[in-house]
Amino acid sequence: MYDAAAATEVEGTPRHKAFLYAAWKPISRLTLTPSLELASNRVALVTSCASTLVPGSGPASTPISATTGNCNKPAPAEILPSYVNIGAYALLNFNAEYQLFDNTTVAVGATNLLDQNYELADGFPEPGRQFYANARARF
Repeated sequence: MYDAAAATEVEGTPRHKAFLYAAWKPISRLTLTPSLELASNRVALVTSCASTLVPGSGPASTPISATTGNCNKPAPAEILPSYVNIGAYALLNFNAEYQLFDNTTVAVGATNLLDQNYELADGFPEPGRQFYANARARF
Protein backbone atom coordinates (compact mmCIF):
# COMPACT_ATOMS: atom_id res chain seq x y z
CA MET A 1 0.00 0.00 0.00
CA TYR A 2 1.36 3.42 -0.99
CA ASP A 3 1.91 5.79 1.90
CA ALA A 4 3.60 9.13 1.28
CA ALA A 5 6.20 10.01 3.88
CA ALA A 6 7.59 13.29 5.03
CA ALA A 7 10.87 14.28 3.38
CA THR A 8 12.11 15.51 6.76
CA GLU A 9 12.53 11.97 8.15
CA VAL A 10 15.91 10.23 8.05
CA GLU A 11 16.03 7.78 5.15
CA GLY A 12 16.56 4.11 5.94
CA THR A 13 16.30 4.44 9.74
CA PRO A 14 13.31 3.11 11.68
CA ARG A 15 11.94 5.18 14.54
CA HIS A 16 11.89 2.08 16.81
CA LYS A 17 14.02 -1.06 16.70
CA ALA A 18 14.38 -3.95 19.16
CA PHE A 19 16.25 -7.23 19.38
CA LEU A 20 14.99 -9.72 21.97
CA TYR A 21 16.57 -13.08 22.73
CA ALA A 22 16.75 -15.74 25.41
CA ALA A 23 19.64 -18.16 25.81
CA TRP A 24 18.62 -21.46 27.43
CA LYS A 25 20.99 -24.27 28.45
CA PRO A 26 18.98 -27.50 28.77
CA ILE A 27 22.31 -29.30 29.37
CA SER A 28 25.72 -27.84 30.20
CA ARG A 29 27.16 -28.00 26.64
CA LEU A 30 24.04 -27.04 24.62
CA THR A 31 22.70 -23.49 24.27
CA LEU A 32 19.39 -22.81 22.49
CA THR A 33 18.79 -19.19 21.50
CA PRO A 34 15.52 -18.03 19.94
CA SER A 35 15.46 -14.35 18.97
CA LEU A 36 13.03 -11.77 17.66
CA GLU A 37 14.11 -8.71 15.64
CA LEU A 38 11.56 -5.90 15.39
CA ALA A 39 11.71 -2.65 13.41
CA SER A 40 9.06 0.01 12.77
CA ASN A 41 8.42 1.75 9.43
CA ARG A 42 11.39 3.27 7.66
CA VAL A 43 11.42 5.91 4.94
CA ALA A 44 12.89 5.07 1.53
CA LEU A 45 13.66 7.23 -1.47
CA VAL A 46 11.81 6.00 -4.57
CA THR A 47 14.18 6.29 -7.52
CA SER A 48 12.15 4.49 -10.18
CA CYS A 49 8.53 4.64 -11.28
CA ALA A 50 8.68 0.84 -11.69
CA SER A 51 9.09 0.57 -7.92
CA THR A 52 6.71 -1.80 -6.17
CA LEU A 53 5.96 1.09 -3.82
CA VAL A 54 4.43 3.22 -6.59
CA PRO A 55 0.79 2.38 -7.40
CA GLY A 56 0.21 1.20 -10.97
CA SER A 57 3.91 0.54 -11.56
CA GLY A 58 4.80 -1.36 -14.69
CA PRO A 59 7.68 -3.56 -15.79
CA ALA A 60 9.53 -0.68 -17.44
CA SER A 61 11.89 1.28 -15.25
CA THR A 62 11.30 5.01 -15.73
CA PRO A 63 13.55 7.26 -13.64
CA ILE A 64 11.85 10.09 -11.81
CA SER A 65 12.90 13.34 -13.47
CA ALA A 66 12.09 17.04 -13.45
CA THR A 67 10.34 16.75 -16.84
CA THR A 68 7.94 13.96 -15.91
CA GLY A 69 7.56 14.80 -12.23
CA ASN A 70 6.74 12.03 -9.80
CA CYS A 71 6.01 9.08 -12.12
CA ASN A 72 4.27 11.06 -14.86
CA LYS A 73 2.21 13.06 -12.39
CA PRO A 74 2.27 16.83 -12.99
CA ALA A 75 5.56 18.21 -11.76
CA PRO A 76 5.34 20.91 -9.09
CA ALA A 77 7.30 24.11 -9.52
CA GLU A 78 9.93 22.71 -7.18
CA ILE A 79 10.76 19.01 -7.72
CA LEU A 80 11.05 17.19 -4.41
CA PRO A 81 12.31 13.63 -3.99
CA SER A 82 9.66 10.94 -3.57
CA TYR A 83 9.77 9.28 -0.16
CA VAL A 84 7.55 6.43 1.03
CA ASN A 85 7.20 4.26 4.13
CA ILE A 86 8.34 0.74 3.26
CA GLY A 87 6.84 -0.94 6.28
CA ALA A 88 7.71 -2.57 9.56
CA TYR A 89 8.95 -6.11 10.06
CA ALA A 90 9.39 -8.78 12.72
CA LEU A 91 11.89 -11.60 12.19
CA LEU A 92 11.99 -14.82 14.18
CA ASN A 93 15.41 -16.51 14.35
CA PHE A 94 16.81 -19.59 16.11
CA ASN A 95 20.33 -20.80 16.97
CA ALA A 96 21.51 -24.04 18.62
CA GLU A 97 25.14 -24.18 19.75
CA TYR A 98 26.92 -27.25 21.11
CA GLN A 99 30.30 -27.12 22.86
CA LEU A 100 32.35 -30.10 21.62
CA PHE A 101 35.49 -29.28 23.63
CA ASP A 102 36.55 -26.41 25.88
CA ASN A 103 37.60 -24.27 22.89
CA THR A 104 35.42 -25.70 20.10
CA THR A 105 31.72 -25.19 19.34
CA VAL A 106 29.42 -26.06 16.46
CA ALA A 107 26.14 -24.31 15.72
CA VAL A 108 23.13 -24.64 13.44
CA GLY A 109 20.32 -22.18 13.03
CA ALA A 110 17.84 -20.35 10.88
CA THR A 111 17.00 -16.71 10.23
CA ASN A 112 13.64 -15.27 9.15
CA LEU A 113 11.87 -18.51 10.11
CA LEU A 114 8.45 -17.17 9.09
CA ASP A 115 9.84 -16.26 5.63
CA GLN A 116 8.62 -12.66 5.80
CA ASN A 117 9.05 -10.47 2.71
CA TYR A 118 10.59 -7.14 3.69
CA GLU A 119 12.88 -4.44 2.33
CA LEU A 120 15.36 -2.10 4.00
CA ALA A 121 15.65 0.00 0.82
CA ASP A 122 13.30 0.40 -2.14
CA GLY A 123 13.91 -2.30 -4.77
CA PHE A 124 16.27 -4.41 -2.66
CA PRO A 125 14.31 -7.22 -0.98
CA GLU A 126 16.00 -8.97 1.92
CA PRO A 127 16.54 -12.75 1.82
CA GLY A 128 13.80 -15.09 2.94
CA ARG A 129 14.26 -18.03 5.28
CA GLN A 130 17.92 -19.08 5.57
CA PHE A 131 19.62 -21.98 7.30
CA TYR A 132 23.25 -22.09 8.40
CA ALA A 133 25.84 -24.22 10.15
CA ASN A 134 29.18 -23.10 11.53
CA ALA A 135 32.06 -24.17 13.71
CA ARG A 136 34.27 -22.04 15.96
CA ALA A 137 37.65 -22.87 17.49
CA ARG A 138 39.31 -20.50 19.96
CA PHE A 139 43.08 -20.51 20.25
